[in-house]
Amino acid sequence: MLDANHYSSPLLKTAHDVETWHPDLEILVRYDIPFVCLDRAESTLHVSPGATALLAQHEDTHLMLERFREAARAAFAADEAPRTLATPRVITRVTDPIDGSHWAVHTVRTRHEWPIAIVVREGIQMANRETILRERLSERERQVATMVAAGAPGKKIAEALSITYHTARRHTEHVYRKLGVRSRVELTRALMQQGVAH
Repeated sequence: MLDANHYSSPLLKTAHDVETWHPDLEILVRYDIPFVCLDRAESTLHVSPGATALLAQHEDTHLMLERFREAARAAFAADEAPRTLATPRVITRVTDPIDGSHWAVHTVRTRHEWPIAIVVREGIQMANRETILRERLSERERQVATMVAAGAPGKKIAEALSITYHTARRHTEHVYRKLGVRSRVELTRALMQQGVAH
């Protein structure tokens, strides 16, 4: 088991500005959802306080972090693979041997275009998903996201919402960026996971 002094070790470090890296991270920080960030070199960039507390329950924190690194390696590889079909945002999962819970792993690009892997404790993330979606997207973006997921083309969205075609495109781009999706299929899946699209 880790003692309180171990929390400040380089193994479990904290980045003070992590919430500014990506919209996903801002939400995770705001709602105290346990998460870990790793870079492409599999270095641990950030361990949230909640993740630190959960990892402290493990006799061998190094072993759990190594599992996260292996999952991040697989996520980065999957993200680089040629895509014929859209893949889900959650690329892989790590099972916590203590309680059988899962940590979901997906990759994003930060505002500086750095690829990072985010490892999120799943049960806690799902409990907050509707609130997270409300916080992440504006009302207009939610309307556009729902219409895009339903298959509406840009012109139809613009007409239905009484906005220009270019504004509809801009909202769609913002939705894709904020939700970390790259296609209509991924958007639909993300909305379904968050209880919006059916």
